Amino acid sequence: MRGDREDRRSGRSRSRRALRASAAALVVCGALAAAAIAASTDFAERASSPEAVGTIPISVAAADLDGDTDQDLAVANAGSDDVSVLGNNGAGNFAELPTSPETGGVTPNSVVAADLDGDGDSDLAVAGGLSEVTILRNDGSGDLAERSSSPETAGDLPWSVAAADFDGDTDQDLAVANNASSDVTILRNTGSGNFNHFGSSPEAAGEIPAAIAAADLDGDSDQDLAVVNSSPGDVTILRNNGSGNFTERASSPEDAGDTPLSIATADLDGDLDRDLAIGNSGSGDVTIHLNNGSGNFTERASSPEAAGDNPNSVVAADFEDDGDQDLAVANGGSGDLTVLENNGSGNFTEPATSPETAGGNPTSVAALDFDADLDPDLAVANAVDANLTILRNR
Repeated sequence: MRGDREDRRSGRSRSRRALRASAAALVVCGALAAAAIAASTDFAERASSPEAVGTIPISVAAADLDGDTDQDLAVANAGSDDVSVLGNNGAGNFAELPTSPETGGVTPNSVVAADLDGDGDSDLAVAGGLSEVTILRNDGSGDLAERSSSPETAGDLPWSVAAADFDGDTDQDLAVANNASSDVTILRNTGSGNFNHFGSSPEAAGEIPAAIAAADLDGDSDQDLAVVNSSPGDVTILRNNGSGNFTERASSPEDAGDTPLSIATADLDGDLDRDLAIGNSGSGDVTIHLNNGSGNFTERASSPEAAGDNPNSVVAADFEDDGDQDLAVANGGSGDLTVLENNGSGNFTEPATSPETAGGNPTSVAALDFDADLDPDLAVANAVDANLTILRNR
């Protein structure tokens, strides 16, 4: 079995250059604009920022990786085929851990942090290569080792991975959006971080799925899926029956904009269900879909909301500390970050301090409290500059 895997890996290594070029082409779109630093009263770049990572960082995830209760960072580097692990000193300054970088497989495109083996710390799942998900087990100190059963097989050109309990057994399963095979692989966790395919997997999606998010979309307490399809520009809604088998909603797919590449799920209108914010790279905006509570969605009258040039990633968090969920959008073409303030009902306004300056071609943004002051800060992966911009919320 391992010999077969090695043979496959050897054959796939010949495709590294093509895959890496595909990754760069998808995220490095448009000419990079030189952005002037705004006199922001909301975010300020940390003195230690930017933080160096590997080549073509394309995805960033935040979690406590070293067991000291603050939020660290894991970055999937599509160019250097690895994962940078950055430890937080508690004040939002980061340093690469001694064992970093970790193996990421061939051309890692997406990383997610979750407790995959049930030992209480955050492990990593990394989607990439032609059809692989690399599982990295954390020893509790941020030292990560690949599982003996890893890599797990996904579909054709896996591009995005999400972790959630899909079958109700309390451990974290995986859903992988496969860019070339236009489907979603569902990997069931045995409880120890080893995975097998659900009976109904793979689930059909739309054309060229580029992002996936897990959330309870229909109010029945299990985790459903929203899959962003970059062509023709829509979102497939997959309803979970509670055991990890999925059925597309009758109202699906939901319309998005031109070339959507990212999605955030959050309660955007204050009615306690999960709505959708979809970042559209081609049209430079964010589509807002409000949930009726049963997993059917209606686009807001004010949607789409304008962002910057070629938005690659969108994240939701309460940046203003007013109880509702705002948005931050990483714009690859303009090299900056658009902040959209929510009025509480799902209508958004860009403040005078936006956009915030990032680096060369920001591809991914994560929002968590990095400096322990109880508000969400931002970490932005910059593909061209091979670093992270850390923006402190003031």
